[in-house]
Amino acid sequence: MISEHDRQVLSRLPVWNPAGDIVAQRRAWEELASVYNQDLPAFGGLEKHVELRPGLRADIAVPSGAGPHPVVIYLHGGGWAFGSPASFRKLGMQFAEAGYLTINLDYRLAPEHPFPAALEDAIFAIGWANDNARRWNGDGRRIAIGGDSAGANVAMSAITSSGPERRAPVRAALSVHTISWRPPSATDRCPDCKRN
Repeated sequence: MISEHDRQVLSRLPVWNPAGDIVAQRRAWEELASVYNQDLPAFGGLEKHVELRPGLRADIAVPSGAGPHPVVIYLHGGGWAFGSPASFRKLGMQFAEAGYLTINLDYRLAPEHPFPAALEDAIFAIGWANDNARRWNGDGRRIAIGGDSAGANVAMSAITSSGPERRAPVRAALSVHTISWRPPSATDRCPDCKRN
């Protein structure tokens, strides 16, 4: 049975028809994501579109309090082609509400920027956070990096692909997946097994 709360959330979802060019698809994604970015938590502040280097930006969610705050570098999901810090704003703010300086990375997307562009951005962000977190009372020696779906893939790849000096400040990894596919069980593959 679906709860009344869930029914209300579902009624607010716009129709998402991903047909069309990549610009139209991204616009539809952001519209859909706006439903999830309501009832935002309280925290210290948000600095949007901070330039980490030319072509690479992030939203910085600053926790309340004096710090120094541990740092989370968060990479949004979206199949490597969709998503943005804005579409995952609430999650970034929830990390800040919990006391983490949150760098919600706007990594480069495919197809305009094929692999390894997003990976290069994530690796760069680790070093940037180490060097710059103190600007927002963050502790660049205590970094967690993570994401969901495609963002988790890029984040985990950044940890395993970078050299020891680059990943030294990384103390934790966060991998959130939204997989709904289930592999077939042995009985699914063996019709005779179901009868016995």
